[in-house]
Parts: sequence; structure tokens; C-alpha cells
Amino acid sequence: MAFNIKTKGIKSYNVKLLKNIPHSVTFGLDKDENIVAIGLSAAKTTRVAGQFTGAFYKKFNPRTQKEIPIGAKDFFIVFDKKSAVDFLTTRNGETPKKQYNYILRDVKFLLNGSIILLTEQYYETYKIIKDPATKATTKIIYYHFNDLFAVGVNRKGKMEWSKRIPKNQESFNDKGYYHSFYNTVIDNKLKIILNDNPSNKKETPTEKTKILKNNPNRTPKGKAFIVTMYTDGSYEKDPMFPDKDAKTVIVPKLIKKIGDFYYTYGQQGKKFKFGKFIMD
Repeated sequence: MAFNIKTKGIKSYNVKLLKNIPHSVTFGLDKDENIVAIGLSAAKTTRVAGQFTGAFYKKFNPRTQKEIPIGAKDFFIVFDKKSAVDFLTTRNGETPKKQYNYILRDVKFLLNGSIILLTEQYYETYKIIKDPATKATTKIIYYHFNDLFAVGVNRKGKMEWSKRIPKNQESFNDKGYYHSFYNTVIDNKLKIILNDNPSNKKETPTEKTKILKNNPNRTPKGKAFIVTMYTDGSYEKDPMFPDKDAKTVIVPKLIKKIGDFYYTYGQQGKKFKFGKFIMD
């Protein structure tokens, strides 16, 4: 739905697909202030609950209140067989309900008109511990922030690629304080900042991704990385800090952009640092 300031009216838009149905959808405004609805799609009937098989996007002009035409083969993609296999890895949960639980985190618009949808696999588990003496119970909640999965629309308006950025982050009773990610656009690049297991390089096979576990009662583990994603879905993964600060951990959700600078604090062991940086 869109609210028109001049008319004070609300206009609703139906998001319909041809052979599939929307699984989940989010939206943003492009440089022309058109509404871009983008999300994941699913078959009308599936053997696996919650399964999605592709992605789509639609555009609407809130001034004319009409859908903007997109080529019949340009507004969607169907994920390949490898993607289907990667979604069902036990590395990301024991059941399809967890494995397919991807949250639509953000939609970004690049300078050349490209669009990137950024999703993250997330789920929670818990354990009940019972004191044998008092019979009192304690509930421990585990937070799992796993793979990032991106879908891209090129500058000509064709949805044409998807890309997985593997990671496994786990903590308990802290809402994932050091986990998940921060993202921002620099011209025609998407920058993603996250903490990861130092063993995970860009070339590490997806199935061999090492988990990063954090205990809120201890100093945080991990290493801060910057992932640079380009308009074709390719990406680079580099340490965020130089050698002497290489094991510094940041809190992605607390990064704040003011002007051209990004402000954050980092922790290495029991030492804390606060500073600012720029990205290009």
C-alpha cells in the first residue's frame, strides 16, 4: 500500500505472478521514487513446507497508481539445482522449516540502477535445564544467524543472478549481539560488514564453513570482515582491520553512518576501541 500526500488516499497494489506465488516480499523506493516490490517466490504446490524456488520483482508508479511493465522473462528467476541443494544443508539446521527460514533484510539500489535483495537465514532453538536439587528450570535460547543470500537485478531491469555468502553464527541469551551484518551502498558496490570464523575464506567450500560461536559470559570470538559485492553478484571478502587489530570483533547493528564516516566500536579480548572509518 502507498499513501498519497496530496490526495490523502491509500492505494493498494496486488503482487501477482504467473506460474508461481509470492513466498515473501519487501519493498523500497528507487531513484525515481517508484515502488519496487521484491521477494522470493514458491511453487503453488510444494513437497517441503516453506520452500521457495526463485525470486521476483515488480514496479509501481505511485503517481499514476499503475504497475510499470517489465519484460515477461525479466521480472523473475528460478534458482538452479545447486542452490536447491545448498538450501537443504544440515549445516543450516536439521529441518526444512529452519533451512528455508530466510528473512528479507534489505533491498538496495545501486548508482547505475541495479537492485540487490539481501536475505539472511535465521532461526532460534532452545534448551531447558533442570536443577536436580531444586527442580527449578532455566531456558537457554540459541540464536542462529547463517548464510546471506542475495538476488540481483541488472541496470537494464532484468533479474539475472543469485549468490550465497556462507556463514554460521551462533550465540545464546544475547539476541545475537555480535552477529548478523551491516550493509551500505558505495556507488555500484554493496558493502557488507560481519564477524566470521577466521578460518572462513572466500574460497572456502560452502559445506566446509566453520561456525562462529559466542558466549555472552566471555570475551567475543571471531574476526571482522568486509564483503564487497558487485553488480554481477561476484564478491570479495577481506579482513576489516590490519594485522595488529586483525582479531578485533565489531557489533554490526551498532555501526552508525554520519556524513562520509562510519562510526563503530571494536573489542579485542578485554580491550575496547572506538573509531571511525570510510569505505570506497
